[in-house]
Amino acid sequence: MHTLVKTNLARRDLYRCDRCKQKTLECMAPKCRHMARHGEYWDDNLCAEHDGIIASVGKLAHTLDDIGDCKKIFARDSPDYIELVRKGAKVAGSRALMPFAPVAVAGVTSALEATSSFVGGIKHFDIRKINPGSKHGVIFVNGFLTEMNQDVGDWMSQLRPAFAGHTWYHLDWESGRAQSVGKHLSVIDNPWHASMIKARFAGEMLAIAIARTPGWTFTLMGHSLGARVIFHALMSLSHKSQRWVEDVYLLGGAVGGGAKDQADWSRAIKSARGHIYNCHSKRDGVLKNLYRGANGWLSEPIGLSPIQARDLRIRNVDCTDLVGDHLAWKPNFSEIHRRLHA
Repeated sequence: MHTLVKTNLARRDLYRCDRCKQKTLECMAPKCRHMARHGEYWDDNLCAEHDGIIASVGKLAHTLDDIGDCKKIFARDSPDYIELVRKGAKVAGSRALMPFAPVAVAGVTSALEATSSFVGGIKHFDIRKINPGSKHGVIFVNGFLTEMNQDVGDWMSQLRPAFAGHTWYHLDWESGRAQSVGKHLSVIDNPWHASMIKARFAGEMLAIAIARTPGWTFTLMGHSLGARVIFHALMSLSHKSQRWVEDVYLLGGAVGGGAKDQADWSRAIKSARGHIYNCHSKRDGVLKNLYRGANGWLSEPIGLSPIQARDLRIRNVDCTDLVGDHLAWKPNFSEIHRRLHA
């Protein structure tokens, strides 16, 4: 419930949420009865549902018996106005700025994606059950090189020795394609940038799905940008008092782990009951050249070198002798796992 605090003539009336005591205003979306946030310097025009922050106000309390049913909590009940604005900007840019449309539209779209909310910022997100088992789920997440490849045989062949009996899942998300990345290396339209933003969205959605699945624990495994997805999931879950995640395995991770990232990793490990295993190789050419170049040589990926963190539960594993390129991580995972737990 929201209590009226102040009536305005030229602006929206001001309310206060009876539960959280924050000031609110009526959402400006037609026929919407939800409330938008009041800020010290500006007010939100839309409620969280129409702004894309959440899929549905009515589903906020919904829980899942199986995380594979996560689409139930992410299905929208109303239009995402931010997405509509983004589409409109693309159309307007292509018509009014034809000679410069590729750059102009990419710039507008990147700006909107960078500021939009995660539920509205990613079109495809699904957690597919691959193998039934216990109420401990193993979720593996691929990176940008494999968006169009839904074959999970590489993961399954590596998981059987150590994770038999558990339930396996694959997280499908908009990770991007290798052929697109290879063609675009400019700062404006490099698919790496869009994929890194979507990795944050996907990670936050993964965190929501995990927290909405009571009675389960999870092991998380990520390759390339999949490791970035997991990093953002851990960051989001670090605000929770409960711990659902056991161990985390990051293979050739496309996420920073240098000195400037220490505080973030110290926060991320709080979400795990066990360890974060960072598997890195000096021979990963994609991370050495493409990732570094796309980030202006300002970020050192964890897939190339150790995470610089003081927490002993973050274990760095040098796999340079086993992994010679970015696509060699998953075929060698069972051997890497044996090394970790020998």
